[in-house]
Amino acid sequence: MTIRLRVPITCLCMFFPCSSAMAQHLGGNAAPDISIFRIFGALAACLLIAMGAIFALRRYPQRLTAPRAWPSIAKAMMRERRIEVIEARRISVHADLCLARCDGVEYLLLCGPSGAKVLKQSGIEPPTAPSPARDA
Repeated sequence: MTIRLRVPITCLCMFFPCSSAMAQHLGGNAAPDISIFRIFGALAACLLIAMGAIFALRRYPQRLTAPRAWPSIAKAMMRERRIEVIEARRISVHADLCLARCDGVEYLLLCGPSGAKVLKQSGIEPPTAPSPARDA
């Protein structure tokens, strides 16, 4: 019975007048009044600006890509940092265990949603790799 009803319903849906114009009428908005020439003009203007930028970057790379402030920024980034995260491990869904070093002091931190807590503080430098033993 359901198979026999699907065919007539499908035929009725095909002949029912549905179009985008009806959707605009139902929504209460009219079609936007933007000329196709205006759309293509905006596209052409954007492409010309992009091509001009590409040409300028290829023609004058030093002037456009290396401002005078950049060497000082690079020097600031290269200086030795005081804080270093040595290792971080997730111990649960909401908590991390972090080992950090600041000015030669190591901290074991428990970081969770309520904040961070120092579990252990050590001023001892981390152990270095053992030297190979000499056989006498």
